[in-house]
Amino acid sequence: MEKVIVVVGPTGVGKTRMGVALAKHFNGEVISGDSMQDDEMEGIVHHLIDVKEPTESYSVKDFQDEVRLKIKEIISRGKLPIIVGGTGLYIKAALYDYEFSESQTNHQDNYLIEIDKASAKELHPNNRQRVLRAIAIYESTGIKKSETLAKQNHELIYNAKFIGLTLERESLYQRIDQRVDLMMEQGLLQEIDGLMKKNYTREMQSMKAIG
Repeated sequence: MEKVIVVVGPTGVGKTRMGVALAKHFNGEVISGDSMQDDEMEGIVHHLIDVKEPTESYSVKDFQDEVRLKIKEIISRGKLPIIVGGTGLYIKAALYDYEFSESQTNHQDNYLIEIDKASAKELHPNNRQRVLRAIAIYESTGIKKSETLAKQNHELIYNAKFIGLTLERESLYQRIDQRVDLMMEQGLLQEIDGLMKKNYTREMQSMKAIG
């Protein structure tokens, strides 16, 4: 199987720096499943950054297809793919034998606990994106998200080495606070204001991202 390194961990723990260091050491290229600043790249080739306009949607199926394609491209050049960051479901979708239909990526509103108690117990009610995704799967296919995942073999399709980063909670929260302050200093509020003036609404997927 094709070799891949995957760096995971909470926001602010240092995944970007780790990915860059690994790429330098193992002659690799980074596939980004997370946000990062240009000055953190240190000359290492990064993929899947700035690939969509704010008006465009981006599903777990899109991510799965693009990551798998990038893995093949990177390996064909004799380099090692290093995936950094990203939502758990997206990382699993790219690396495991998960199958998604296009209809499972549409978002519709309903009451999850009535249709899929297993998923409702696992998802925090404030996690609106994942709640809506679970509802959409049921409404578009008649199959519960929990049943869909249960049918997967949950088998890796790559020879993947996972590196999980962690940090003491208080220190991690301090880093996140510092990151938010830096984002504001670098013009986050002005960026959002500019997007709103271009009639990018809160209903667009890009405008719902955390951070």
